[in-house]
Amino acid sequence: MRRTNSIPAASELLGSPATPVSGELDLKTAQSEIAANWIEAYKKYVSKALLPQ
Repeated sequence: MRRTNSIPAASELLGSPATPVSGELDLKTAQSEIAANWIEAYKKYVSKALLPQ
């Protein structure tokens, strides 16, 4: 089910090369970056091809 708010679900971030799941990014860092500025964290870790032009 798609969430209605604008914050991406964790499952939307899992395709990224550096994720807590891949072990390349620790969970505490991921949580901190998302809490501080989720838009910039999204841009940093999610493929640029997924972002609208």
